[in-house]
Amino acid sequence: MGFFRSRKPKADDRWTSGAFAESSGAIGETSLTVAVRSRPLLPDERRRGDKPRDIVRVLDDKHVVVLDPDFDEKNYLDERTHRTKERRYTFDKAFGAKATNRDVYQKTARALISGVLNGQNGTVFAYGSTGSGKTYTMIGTSGDPGMMPLSLVDIFDAVRSMSGEYTFEVT
Repeated sequence: MGFFRSRKPKADDRWTSGAFAESSGAIGETSLTVAVRSRPLLPDERRRGDKPRDIVRVLDDKHVVVLDPDFDEKNYLDERTHRTKERRYTFDKAFGAKATNRDVYQKTARALISGVLNGQNGTVFAYGSTGSGKTYTMIGTSGDPGMMPLSLVDIFDAVRSMSGEYTFEVT
């Protein structure tokens, strides 16, 4: 889908200076942003007899630790040499299990809206294993809409607010 406007924006245009403005250091000013979201264990996972474990810890808005999944079953040599499979990762943004789709959208994809309104392309994609929450994050539910509906609401609200000044064409 393409999105086009009918004239070049001015410095005071709403989509470059208003609600969708990108400030210095904002996510929208980078060419690539990598964000991670940890979802909570699902009710079915909690009811399983194989004792599922939540081994992902979001430390702050950028750092994630994946705990050693074999921690309870360490052998003597691993314990004595302090060997562990624990790994630490740094992302542009990290979201814990309590983050809503709106939280994720506001801190990641919303920054792309001004570029889209200026005729640029913007891409958001979800990557992960089956059951990791990709569809939930992108589409969401009626109570917690995902990235796609939230971005469309923002785009069409902006178009509606500027309809007297511009002619828009969606192709």
